[in-house]
Amino acid sequence: MVGLAALFQFAIAGVAVGSENDQARLADFAGDWESNGITFGQAAHSILRWHPALNGKFMHVEYEIKSADNLDAQPIFKGLGYYQMSGKTSLKAFWADSSGDLHPITARIKGRTLVSTWGVAGGKLGRTHYKLNRAGQMEVTDWLLHEDGWKQFNHNIFSRIKPMLE
Repeated sequence: MVGLAALFQFAIAGVAVGSENDQARLADFAGDWESNGITFGQAAHSILRWHPALNGKFMHVEYEIKSADNLDAQPIFKGLGYYQMSGKTSLKAFWADSSGDLHPITARIKGRTLVSTWGVAGGKLGRTHYKLNRAGQMEVTDWLLHEDGWKQFNHNIFSRIKPMLE
């Protein structure tokens, strides 16, 4: 917990607060989303929540995966992150999850896609694309860098089930 608090303090201290217009770019992702698909090689039900946090200075994301075979069971994976605009299309963020990972994130908005690079060079390094498609869905694709290049390990298409709370 101390490590997470320290990282969060660093993230706040190192990033200028984005303007309301910049922060509005993240608002396109806001709301509750769900997906039924294959995650970690098994049938899964995933929930993704994007909501403004801390007086609207950050966008908070929560991600939860449950086995499609037992939706009442504990999630098989949970994660959370905080994103903040640090330029016209660039963001700073961090991610923590139930596997014990804690990653710094650099990200940018490219059109209707949020491209996040997480982790550190020489250690665990990955990237995630959150793409808002023309059908009003969010496509989430994850890759992990291996010695022989980037390997995709997850792809889900989410439908918005609840818009952002005002």
